[in-house]
Amino acid sequence: LIYYFYVIVRDIGENKAVYTSPKITTAGDSDAPLPGNQGSITITDLEEASLTVNWTVALDDITPQDSLEYMLVYSLSDNISNRAEAEANGIATPEGWILNTTSLSVTNLIDYSIYYFNVLVRDNDDNRNAYDDVFAQTVKIPRFYYTEGNIRNISRAELDGTGSETVFSTSPDYPCSITLDRINDKIYWGTTDGKIFRTNFDGTGNQELISGEGNNIRDIVLDISGDQLYWTTGGKLRKSALDGSSKEDIQPLIWGGSGSYDPVTPWGIDIDPISNELYWTDYRDAELWAETRGMDMTNNWSWVVTNGLAQESRDIVVNTDTGKIYWTDSNYSGDGNIYVHTLPGGADPTVITLAGITLTDPTGIDIDQDGEKIYWTDMGSAEIFSADLSGSNANMILSTGAFPWDLALDL
Repeated sequence: LIYYFYVIVRDIGENKAVYTSPKITTAGDSDAPLPGNQGSITITDLEEASLTVNWTVALDDITPQDSLEYMLVYSLSDNISNRAEAEANGIATPEGWILNTTSLSVTNLIDYSIYYFNVLVRDNDDNRNAYDDVFAQTVKIPRFYYTEGNIRNISRAELDGTGSETVFSTSPDYPCSITLDRINDKIYWGTTDGKIFRTNFDGTGNQELISGEGNNIRDIVLDISGDQLYWTTGGKLRKSALDGSSKEDIQPLIWGGSGSYDPVTPWGIDIDPISNELYWTDYRDAELWAETRGMDMTNNWSWVVTNGLAQESRDIVVNTDTGKIYWTDSNYSGDGNIYVHTLPGGADPTVITLAGITLTDPTGIDIDQDGEKIYWTDMGSAEIFSADLSGSNANMILSTGAFPWDLALDL
């Protein structure tokens, strides 16, 4: 700032004179404010699409604390750790510079995503500083992913069926089966012409892992820790590494009444990681089989279930909490069912009673063990349903308008 000083002198007769006026320029404030609490930032009220960022008021040697201004910036990458990075890479919230505040709510975020935050502070001379950056991951919204074969989409919705959206188009391939790698956020999906792909949860990074199988990939299951991918197709049980390498048959030889034979119509497949059992259904004979993985796969299969009620056994899921298995059963005639059976022997399988629900062609099935609910698709009605494990509170939660072959829960 520039100051002018004047000195006036007068005598007893009121005669006045003015001394020479000097001009003095004071030194400006060149020190940036000091972030409060050593620059610490905290995150509170963390939700699926919102959170609150908090910090402590800064201190400046000239500008009063209540005159300091703050700007909250964020990034999806770890690139705003200091003032220069925050100014170059940070995305400012709509509020911009705000006077004398130490908290700000951020909305319209993407669920289950990592965000980095930093706070810029400036004084009246525009000297700036930055706090220490912090990151937070928003809460995941539980969803299910499902295939829409005839319109060639992978879609998803929240567990009550709301928020349905297309994740990505699978064109030119027609998707059927689907499963999820929830550790690495990957979708594994099979096609009607014998291919298996791996795609990121957001639909990017699509990779073809398996090809040339020649038939529908009816079902897929993963063993992440064992680096194994299992699937059923064209009368075969197959496996490979998770990247599609080391592909081989695991077709068992099962003793029939007059000799050994290979099952020609496997459909559903699932793993019980606790017992290390691999379960699969044979929809031609409406049977359920199990095998202890890691043993000789030509003679260690056991016949778990067969009964006169079943028609065409489809997808299967194991409830490791209760030791029960659930599977869908259909013959395209509008009288499908969902079965439950207690392992290892237990009582005969029973049909789950679904009050007010008629199943036409139930196919894919998955389970929310903590929520104690099952979810399944019905290709005949182009709908997706949920119910308690007992069958109560059964509801149609989504009408897809397509053919939902399979679904997988992301919890």
